[in-house]
Amino acid sequence: MGNNYYIALQHRNALETWSANTVTLVNNGSYNFLPLQTGLYEAYGGNMVQVGSLYCLYSGDIDSQAGDGNVNGADYSVWELDDSNFETGYKQSDLNGDGNVNGADYSIWELNDSNFVTVSKP
Repeated sequence: MGNNYYIALQHRNALETWSANTVTLVNNGSYNFLPLQTGLYEAYGGNMVQVGSLYCLYSGDIDSQAGDGNVNGADYSVWELDDSNFETGYKQSDLNGDGNVNGADYSIWELNDSNFVTVSKP
């Protein structure tokens, strides 16, 4: 018998994403963040984005190691510095995961910034 907890996903450049409800944690348990057949998300506040047929965490929160929970101008400053230095590799500012910090990453940040994307948690 376990206790009930929310599950939180954290990633280097994505918004922290929480389970929609508490779950009882047991050995080898699992939780599905994908939307239910009813269209309701299993992420708290529906805080995921559909990209094609995939459901993804919102990307662009890169202004600190843990992120501040918002995609905003502070994140742009980090991206801009890395872009101007032609950074490559596993970088927080590489929002599309292709190993290069460039305009493709800016496009992701810009979209989420203009939509005022922010963390949603219980």
